[in-house]
Amino acid sequence: MEAPEPVGNVAAFVDAAFADAAIQRVLLGFDFPIGVPIAYGAQTEFRSFREMLSALSGEAWSRFSEVARLPTEIGLTRPFYPLMSTKGVSRTELVAGLGVASFDDLLRVCERCTEHRQAACSLFWTLGGNQVGKGALTGWSEVIRPALLRGSKLWPFDGTLEELAHTPGVVLAETYPAEAYRMARAAFLPGQSKRRQADRRGKAEAVMARALRIPRQAGRGFRFDVGHHSEMKPARIPI
Repeated sequence: MEAPEPVGNVAAFVDAAFADAAIQRVLLGFDFPIGVPIAYGAQTEFRSFREMLSALSGEAWSRFSEVARLPTEIGLTRPFYPLMSTKGVSRTELVAGLGVASFDDLLRVCERCTEHRQAACSLFWTLGGNQVGKGALTGWSEVIRPALLRGSKLWPFDGTLEELAHTPGVVLAETYPAEAYRMARAAFLPGQSKRRQADRRGKAEAVMARALRIPRQAGRGFRFDVGHHSEMKPARIPI
């Protein structure tokens, strides 16, 4: 296992992934949303998220990545809001602008509250410490779309993870650290923080124990590149 390090130049990072794919299968995982809520996606009439990504280069969707400053600017082709925190800004404006019944309709299934964690922030709400929309816009533009144009596969839209793990080339996937912590029995307890190195180090034994229970295929490995906010940190983990 290699120590995490900043990605650096994103284009070079993508190039390196495809270079690695020439000699081994590569799975890239990113901590930003890959996909849109069902209630929103149904309104676009695209058949898949892949099709939507392709359409973003067209004139009709040219302002998709521009975060709306005013409620009147919110719409199907400009769904991200607000540009900044100002008096009176509220989630109800986003709900109304996107024509859904409630803010929960702007959550994907994987983002909804469970017995183990609170609900995540909606992809389209770009205000607050837990917002993910701006990271998604960057990731889609600088990593996902360029990689798809070069022939990469996208989980889960192109197949199950098991199927894609046996597919030559590069596979892109979304990771969900909050779920992974629990699955690895490494969840952070009250008073602990994922941003505190000592607390993260304290979870290493549980994470490694979980990794060692995964069957290994001799001579093979996957590269997991997991981002946090604007700083993506890659690490290579053989499994």
